[in-house]
Amino acid sequence: MANAKVTEKDIAAENGVIHIIDKVVTPLNSIDQYLRNKPQYSLFRSIVERFMVLFINNVDATRRYQVLKGGNQDVAVKVYSNFLAFSPNNENYFKLQDNDGQRDGWTIFVPTNDSLTKYINTVVLQQYTSINALPLSIISDLLNAHMWQSTVWPSKFSSTYNFLGEPAKINNVTDVVDRKVLSNGIFYGTKKVNEPNVFSTVYGKAYLNPNYSLMTRLLDQELKPIITNPNVKYTMFMVSDAVLAAKGYSYSPGSNLWSFGATANDSVRLNLMRMINTGVIETPNNELANLGVTGVNGIAGSYGGEYIKYDGNKVFSVGSIEKNVSVTIDSVRQVLNGQVAYINDLLYYTYRPIGSTMAVLGTPAASEFNYFWNYLRNSTIFNATTFEITGITAGSFYTLFVPNRAAIIQAINDGLLPGTAGVPNFTPTLIADRLKVEKFILYHFLDKRTVVANGNDIGSFPSMLRNTAGDPVTFSILYPGGVFELGDGFGRKARMVSTLNNNLSNRTVIHLVDNYLKY
Repeated sequence: MANAKVTEKDIAAENGVIHIIDKVVTPLNSIDQYLRNKPQYSLFRSIVERFMVLFINNVDATRRYQVLKGGNQDVAVKVYSNFLAFSPNNENYFKLQDNDGQRDGWTIFVPTNDSLTKYINTVVLQQYTSINALPLSIISDLLNAHMWQSTVWPSKFSSTYNFLGEPAKINNVTDVVDRKVLSNGIFYGTKKVNEPNVFSTVYGKAYLNPNYSLMTRLLDQELKPIITNPNVKYTMFMVSDAVLAAKGYSYSPGSNLWSFGATANDSVRLNLMRMINTGVIETPNNELANLGVTGVNGIAGSYGGEYIKYDGNKVFSVGSIEKNVSVTIDSVRQVLNGQVAYINDLLYYTYRPIGSTMAVLGTPAASEFNYFWNYLRNSTIFNATTFEITGITAGSFYTLFVPNRAAIIQAINDGLLPGTAGVPNFTPTLIADRLKVEKFILYHFLDKRTVVANGNDIGSFPSMLRNTAGDPVTFSILYPGGVFELGDGFGRKARMVSTLNNNLSNRTVIHLVDNYLKY
């Protein structure tokens, strides 16, 4: 590193070993000094100097200068921002005490001007007019992606993590054009930018676009460390500042408060987060690869635990269906860990209870949900005023499997529901008959879980029905031949009616099935 050769080695001394070299070793440059004299890295250095450096008047330096030189000028000291992983002119590393032995150092990867220029123009400035317009957080992330608070040896590129918690995405053989051991660390000049995950993942599409600053702020509350994982694929629905403003939402940086119209409190933030979370879907097998394509439809569960449906370029949440709002997918963009879909409205949720959804599904006389709904609305566990169902906890998730009309008739004939010869008795007077209805309804609720026919949930699951010991009565979910199938403890099987399944409700999905489950 100092261009000196050892001419004699391993000379034993009382307190160590002596090696004789053929030239005087002069002090090495620091990272700061090395960068200053390398024009091929001038763009990186100029960004650091412009945004991360301050010159601050220093009393001690001023006094020393005045004593040595005379005069009354003030002396300013170059100070790097604490937004940086380290100060490139810092020789002390993590100094703990005056006589501690330094055993490590900084590491910096600096891309050449041409590679950095290309990356900035094609990635960082897609939505910004210039570097000067960038938020300081974006600039610091770009720089810190190239800075390590430890020594990165050539064999450890993929296992040593930078200030952002990411390894070097640089090939030691093909991407490194300059290597130097300097006084305070190791310098690697590269022909490739070490692209940070916050730019290359789905999060980056919001983060690098000023039109999505409010969405970025909401993602930072909870989802950022999750959706910036490059090893997990996501589909994220993008909600712009303009859409939020049109719906009456705003944010005040001074008070750190979110507002909806004249209402400003933390509930507004939580409501927005619920809608944003509804639009983040893990897709490990590219399940939504054809999102936005005409004729392609389906249902998908979000990070927030709620489900959305899609059909061509339309996407539906339970709230958008309730409000009769048409949410359109304008375009879809691919990124490192999935894709983003730009939509023109919010993915609303509902405050209405599950009973309200059942009323909509079951009120038409010809509806396949009608018989179950009539038993429910006349049952002892249903509140006809609030449409609430006893045992349903606000904020919890459920799945309701509704037997169709033929299955209800069969349940009547089998003595599981009150009625005569297939004719329902929706308003029984006997306590035993009312108890039958209650048990029948509760056994068709999957407790604390939302399930669709995607093959993810297999096994035995608790219903809302409890036995005499207070334990949940279970039923099974299996996929024989790849087909969704429910099973009870008596060998009965029920399958979804595909044309009438996936009805969205409050943290709940309601499916029509072709048989009843026996409790």
